[in-house]
Amino acid sequence: MPASPGSLPGLAYKPDRLIDHDIGVLVGYFLAALTIFCRPDYVLIPAWLRVKLKPLSVCSFSKVIIILLLTVMFCERLNSEKFTKMRLLVFGLAFFTGVLSYAATYTATVTGGEWTDPATWVGGVVPPSNGAGDIVEIPAGSVVTITNQTVLFNGTVNIGGTLSLIATGFGFAVLDMDATSTVNILSGGQVTSGGGGFLAFLNGIEIGSDPFAYWPPLDGNTVTGPATITEGTGVLPIELIYFNARAKGSLVELTWATASEENFDYFAIERSVNGEDFLEIARVNGTGESATRVDYAYTDAFPMQGRTYYRLRAVDFDGYTEVFDYKMVEIDGITKDFSLYPNPIADGRFFLQTNFAIEGEAELMVYNTMGGVEMTLPVKNWMNYYAVQGLDAGTYLFRLVSAEGTRVKRVLVQ
Repeated sequence: MPASPGSLPGLAYKPDRLIDHDIGVLVGYFLAALTIFCRPDYVLIPAWLRVKLKPLSVCSFSKVIIILLLTVMFCERLNSEKFTKMRLLVFGLAFFTGVLSYAATYTATVTGGEWTDPATWVGGVVPPSNGAGDIVEIPAGSVVTITNQTVLFNGTVNIGGTLSLIATGFGFAVLDMDATSTVNILSGGQVTSGGGGFLAFLNGIEIGSDPFAYWPPLDGNTVTGPATITEGTGVLPIELIYFNARAKGSLVELTWATASEENFDYFAIERSVNGEDFLEIARVNGTGESATRVDYAYTDAFPMQGRTYYRLRAVDFDGYTEVFDYKMVEIDGITKDFSLYPNPIADGRFFLQTNFAIEGEAELMVYNTMGGVEMTLPVKNWMNYYAVQGLDAGTYLFRLVSAEGTRVKRVLVQ
C-alpha cells in the first residue's frame, strides 16, 4: 500500500494497525533525533553507566551520522510486520553508538590520589587511554599524582587543583597525550614535578610530537595557572638558560639568562629562610619579546644571616606564572639588623625587613620626638608590610624589639 502524503519514510499508511506494526519506526526516528540534537548522554543515560561504556567506543560523531542515514534508508524498505522489531533494534544500536561517541568527563575526588587508582575518580572509573576528546577535571583542593609511570590520555585536562608528577628511585612520571589534546591550568591550579628520583628530570607532559610541552628543567618544577599547555607552544613565556646565586662579601649576587622571551613581563626575585616559604624582595623587568639571549643580574644588598634560598618567579603579561628551582647561599659574620623603606615614608605605607629570622614575639614601636609612643606594630616575619594612619609629617624613631635584641632607626614621614 502506498504511503499517505506527508507520512514519514518507512511508515506505511495503515491507521488501524499503526501502533502494532510501525511503532518501531516512530521510536527509531525519535531516538535518532535525540542522538543528534539533544545530547542523550546527558539526558537519558546515568553518568556512571556512560563512563563504564565509553571505553568501548571507537566511533567518531561523523561515523554516527552516516550510520543513522543508512539506517533511515534501510527502514524505508521495511513495511511488513515481521521487520518492525528489526527497525527498533537498528535505530537503538545507532542511538547508543551516538551516545558512546560523545566525550566522557572524569572528575577527580576532593581527596585526589594516584591517576591510575579507580578510587581517585568519581564513579570509580579511571580515564581511558584509548579515548578521544574526553575531559578530565581536577577540582580545587584535589591533588592527582602520576608516580613512576607513563599515563596515556587524549582530550582536555582542566586543573583547578594540582597535578603532581612524582619520580622516585630510577622511575619517572609522564602524561602522554595526542596532538589534539590540551592541558588548561586554571587560576589557583598548578602542575608540579618532584619526588627526588634520579630520573626526575625526565618528568613531563608530552603532547603529540612535542615531548617537551611541559619539561621541568626548562619550565620550572611548578607551573601556576592561568596557563595552557598545547603541542608546539608548550607553557614557556621564557626559556631559562641558567640561574646562579653566590655570596660576595656581605652581598649576594644573582645572575641568570634567557634564550627567548614571549609576551614576558617581569621576574620576581623571592627569598626564603627554610626553602619552603618564599617572599618577594624585588622585581626585574623582562624584554617582552626576544628570540635571542638576554642576561640579567640583581644584587641583594641586605641578605640574611646564615642559610638563605633564592628563586625566580617569571610572570607574563597575561598573568601566567612559572616558578623555577631555588639556589642556596650561606653567609656568616654579618651584623644582625633591620631595614625600613621607603624612607621617607609617604601615605603611611612601608616595608620592614630583617636580615635574620624572627623567632618568638617581636614588635615595632614608633616614637615621636618627645619620646611618646605613637603606635606599636606586630612583626611576624623577616619581611613585613604596613599601611598605617595617624602619623603626622615629621621625624620618628622606629624601635624593633625581638629575641635578637633591640635596634633603632630614624625615619622621616612626609
